[in-house]
Amino acid sequence: RADNLERAIGFYEAALTVRTLKDFPINNVETLNNLGWAYLAKLDYINREKPEDTNQRAATINSAYDTFKNAITGAANLRKLESGDETKQKHDLQWDRLYKGMVQVCLDRDSNQEALEYAEANKARNLAEVIAQKQEIPETLKPIAFSEITQLLTPNTALIEWYITNKEIITFVLTYPDVLTVHRSRQWDELMALVDEYRADYKKSIKEKNTHWQTQLAAYLQRLAEILKITTILPSESTHLILIPHWLLHLFPLHALPLSEGEFLLDRFTQGIQYAPSCQLLQQITIHPNFDQLLALQNPTEDLDFADVEVTSIAPKFAISQIIAGAEASKINLLEKYLEQLKNAHCAHF
Repeated sequence: RADNLERAIGFYEAALTVRTLKDFPINNVETLNNLGWAYLAKLDYINREKPEDTNQRAATINSAYDTFKNAITGAANLRKLESGDETKQKHDLQWDRLYKGMVQVCLDRDSNQEALEYAEANKARNLAEVIAQKQEIPETLKPIAFSEITQLLTPNTALIEWYITNKEIITFVLTYPDVLTVHRSRQWDELMALVDEYRADYKKSIKEKNTHWQTQLAAYLQRLAEILKITTILPSESTHLILIPHWLLHLFPLHALPLSEGEFLLDRFTQGIQYAPSCQLLQQITIHPNFDQLLALQNPTEDLDFADVEVTSIAPKFAISQIIAGAEASKINLLEKYLEQLKNAHCAHF
């Protein structure tokens, strides 16, 4: 195992002498990505078989860090050559593993704040850029820094941000003014099994037109609360909570996670719970006061429970609201009749 890893690392390093950033930029980033993950595999081997070899562990972590950093820089340069939101989204998905590797490496070298910054750089980036470009004076968006993330907090506010790699559930808990705690869990397999069962039950209930999924929701949330160790990670003094899920966690109503003695997460925070796709997106909405135009599709199939309530609750928060209801809210109408309104909207609710 160790010999194979060393050979793989040697092959990738040799390949980089040919696959240079100048001559083969895409191949260079691909090879750096593979090399970084080879270093992480070596780190796993050291932690498992040679935990006493602290020097080799530190050297491997530093090599992985430098490799992923170079790869992310190269991928960022490639992204600058892309045009169009959809193309940039595909680019971000293609290089997703770079950030998963880098977050893990930063945590292994006790650079928790930097780990959070890289996790943020891998979330809802394209949407945050679109909002920044829609301002009266369009701006070029840089990755959000830890110091900027802390500015989202008030003395009563805490923030919980999740980041899921290919084997870990990482939870960042940030409290005022800048206290960051990180929890790392290896219950990745348990989470995937829960999500698979949850999705299958939901699809079956829709197909068979029964309420089994709804009746089992409490049980699913109980299992999720245990996997996320929600009672352990909660900040004790805060009254307002910002939740920033990641990936599959967006499927669940996290504010309804059970705690103990019949209490739910929402009950613990008397000033409410707020969701955001990322800190940077929340920052963009906060610093741009002209985020005031809504385009909402209201119950287009006319069989969506609570869809009408959603739109009527959201609309008053915007100075300008364009609501398209019922059969009028078709895809054809949206892309033809209401295309201009869609382009000008600061927020589109479907």
